[in-house]
Amino acid sequence: MPANLNTFSQLVASLHHLGTISLNFTPLNDSAYDSGTYLSWNTSDIGVSSAYVNFTLRVYGVEEDIDAAFAVNVTTTITISGSYATLLSGEKQVNLTCRVYNEDEPALAKNMTFFYENSGNWTQVDASNNLFITDQGNGTYLVSFTVDIPSGTVPVSVHVYDSRDVFVLANTPVQEPKRKFSSRLNTHPVTSK
Repeated sequence: MPANLNTFSQLVASLHHLGTISLNFTPLNDSAYDSGTYLSWNTSDIGVSSAYVNFTLRVYGVEEDIDAAFAVNVTTTITISGSYATLLSGEKQVNLTCRVYNEDEPALAKNMTFFYENSGNWTQVDASNNLFITDQGNGTYLVSFTVDIPSGTVPVSVHVYDSRDVFVLANTPVQEPKRKFSSRLNTHPVTSK
């Protein structure tokens, strides 16, 4: 990221018709950000890719000088949740809800790729898995696909490029919901003819 910021700073400085321009930057370094970058891609149903940079712009013009300080934070987040249902064939139909956010507002995905884990190997979901994606138009995507794996849990990984080409991924273990059985007894009398 610093190389791109240096190029941007030099480009801004070349706009000399406005006067002498200086653009300095400092990528955020704290407990979460390292050189302005924060990545949280884990198994907790959420993925975050973020960049945070503080800028200082100085313009020494003919008529007046301008001094401005500002920060730019670009954050893409995805959340995933889901479950699976066992089909008569024994395959598992995985159903996911994926939500994409830019700066905590719903955002659109440019590309989504899905993977599942079987015996320690990650396999990309494709047409052979009956992949179906419904774009709700508001940053929410309903996804279904089938897998033929023996384990009771289906580890899933979702890789997303948002409309700004920011990459983020999230992983989640997908399980079959517990079935609820009614404990009520039939209280209607049985009559015979």
